[in-house]
Amino acid sequence: SGGDSKTFIGKFYDDMGNEVTNIVPYWDVVCDFSDKLIVERFDGGISIGIDDDDYIDEDFKIILSDSNNESDILPSTLLVKIESLL
Repeated sequence: SGGDSKTFIGKFYDDMGNEVTNIVPYWDVVCDFSDKLIVERFDGGISIGIDDDDYIDEDFKIILSDSNNESDILPSTLLVKIESLL
Protein backbone atom coordinates (compact mmCIF):
# COMPACT_ATOMS: atom_id res chain seq x y z
CA SER A 1 0.00 0.00 0.00
CA GLY A 2 1.73 3.14 -1.20
CA GLY A 3 -1.23 5.38 -1.86
CA ASP A 4 -0.76 9.12 -1.96
CA SER A 5 -2.93 11.11 0.42
CA LYS A 6 -3.85 14.76 0.77
CA THR A 7 -4.69 16.52 3.99
CA PHE A 8 -7.19 19.36 4.28
CA ILE A 9 -7.66 21.59 7.33
CA GLY A 10 -10.95 23.41 7.94
CA LYS A 11 -10.75 27.01 9.15
CA PHE A 12 -13.58 29.48 9.55
CA TYR A 13 -13.33 33.28 9.50
CA ASP A 14 -15.71 36.06 10.46
CA ASP A 15 -16.56 39.08 8.31
CA MET A 16 -13.50 40.91 9.62
CA GLY A 17 -11.16 38.10 8.56
CA ASN A 18 -10.54 36.84 12.09
CA GLU A 19 -10.39 33.10 12.58
CA VAL A 20 -13.34 31.66 14.52
CA THR A 21 -12.11 28.72 16.56
CA ASN A 22 -15.27 27.50 18.31
CA ILE A 23 -16.71 25.87 15.18
CA VAL A 24 -16.41 22.13 14.66
CA PRO A 25 -15.82 21.35 10.97
CA TYR A 26 -17.91 18.66 9.30
CA TRP A 27 -16.49 17.02 6.17
CA ASP A 28 -18.46 15.24 3.47
CA VAL A 29 -16.76 13.40 0.61
CA VAL A 30 -18.87 13.08 -2.55
CA CYS A 31 -18.02 10.74 -5.42
CA ASP A 32 -19.16 7.45 -6.89
CA PHE A 33 -16.02 5.60 -5.78
CA SER A 34 -15.97 6.64 -2.12
CA ASP A 35 -15.50 3.00 -1.11
CA LYS A 36 -12.03 3.17 -2.75
CA LEU A 37 -10.92 6.24 -0.80
CA ILE A 38 -8.92 5.96 2.40
CA VAL A 39 -10.45 8.69 4.57
CA GLU A 40 -9.12 9.69 7.97
CA ARG A 41 -10.83 12.43 9.97
CA PHE A 42 -8.95 14.20 12.73
CA ASP A 43 -9.37 17.33 14.83
CA GLY A 44 -10.21 20.09 12.35
CA GLY A 45 -9.14 18.22 9.25
CA ILE A 46 -9.44 15.29 6.93
CA SER A 47 -6.88 13.17 5.10
CA ILE A 48 -7.92 11.44 1.88
CA GLY A 49 -5.92 8.86 -0.02
CA ILE A 50 -6.44 6.25 -2.69
CA ASP A 51 -4.38 3.23 -3.62
CA ASP A 52 -5.76 2.38 -7.05
CA ASP A 53 -4.23 3.52 -10.37
CA ASP A 54 -7.61 3.19 -12.11
CA TYR A 55 -8.76 6.43 -10.51
CA ILE A 56 -6.01 8.76 -11.74
CA ASP A 57 -7.60 11.83 -13.39
CA GLU A 58 -10.90 11.22 -11.59
CA ASP A 59 -12.44 13.99 -9.47
CA PHE A 60 -14.16 13.96 -6.12
CA LYS A 61 -15.70 16.70 -4.03
CA ILE A 62 -15.10 17.51 -0.42
CA ILE A 63 -17.61 19.74 1.32
CA LEU A 64 -16.70 21.59 4.49
CA SER A 65 -19.51 22.84 6.69
CA ASP A 66 -20.23 23.63 10.31
CA SER A 67 -21.32 20.54 12.22
CA ASN A 68 -23.79 22.81 14.04
CA ASN A 69 -26.49 23.44 11.46
CA GLU A 70 -27.78 26.35 13.53
CA SER A 71 -25.06 28.67 12.24
CA ASP A 72 -25.30 30.78 9.11
CA ILE A 73 -22.07 29.39 7.66
CA LEU A 74 -22.46 28.27 4.07
CA PRO A 75 -20.80 24.99 3.09
CA SER A 76 -17.61 25.32 1.08
CA THR A 77 -16.96 22.85 -1.75
CA LEU A 78 -13.60 21.90 -3.20
CA LEU A 79 -13.15 19.77 -6.30
CA VAL A 80 -10.11 17.51 -5.95
CA LYS A 81 -8.46 15.76 -8.90
CA ILE A 82 -6.52 12.56 -8.34
CA GLU A 83 -3.23 13.20 -10.08
CA SER A 84 -0.84 10.41 -9.24
CA LEU A 85 -0.10 7.64 -6.82
CA LEU A 86 3.35 7.76 -5.26
